Amino acid sequence: MSNALMIVPTYQRLGNVVRQLQALVDTDTTIDVLYACDSDDPDLSVVVAACVAVSFVGYVVTPGRSGMLTKLNAAAVHNAGSYRYIGFMGDDHLPRTRHWDRDLCTAIDALGEPGVAYPNDLLQGENMPTAVLLSAGIVTELGYMAPPVLAHMYCDNFWLDLGHGLGAATYLPDTIVEHMHFSVGKSVLDASYQHSNHPDVYANDKANYERYRRDELPAVVARLRGTP
Repeated sequence: MSNALMIVPTYQRLGNVVRQLQALVDTDTTIDVLYACDSDDPDLSVVVAACVAVSFVGYVVTPGRSGMLTKLNAAAVHNAGSYRYIGFMGDDHLPRTRHWDRDLCTAIDALGEPGVAYPNDLLQGENMPTAVLLSAGIVTELGYMAPPVLAHMYCDNFWLDLGHGLGAATYLPDTIVEHMHFSVGKSVLDASYQHSNHPDVYANDKANYERYRRDELPAVVARLRGTP
């Protein structure tokens, strides 16, 4: 068992999972990786078989279908007490840099905890942590990894704002975890993208995050910094 866990929510993306697993092996990944799946995924049995074939990879299955951040939060809270670091990447991310995982852990070690570290995704770069590693104590203290008011969007805004608020955000430009997003032609606009990128999802998550950022984030940062 490693001291870090990377959680990957996934649904109906067997091809992505297989491609990502190969990238994890190719980059000498040593942290634990957990795929958060839904029981109604038609490819579930094949995804599970692919996961168990890699020694450092596991899976968890939630009943029916849950949103990305619901699965992420459930898995993060359940596992935070067993790890020093908890991370997220999408099933459309591909690690490219050897020892990318150790780079992220080392960055938080250098910062001091609680900390936030994120790689270069070749899309948003320093502007947004579309993949991220947090001190697990953040999840333990808050009871979530991303604000539960969100369905899919603006979680990366939260991690960036949190890291800056704590004075403990580090971007690693030379550590590549490529975001193979449809918007830049690196993947197709599939049903999952269509659902998560629906204008209503954007609008609701934007409004909810703006309220959270105004009304709750300052207290969250103070709490994590141990200040009244």
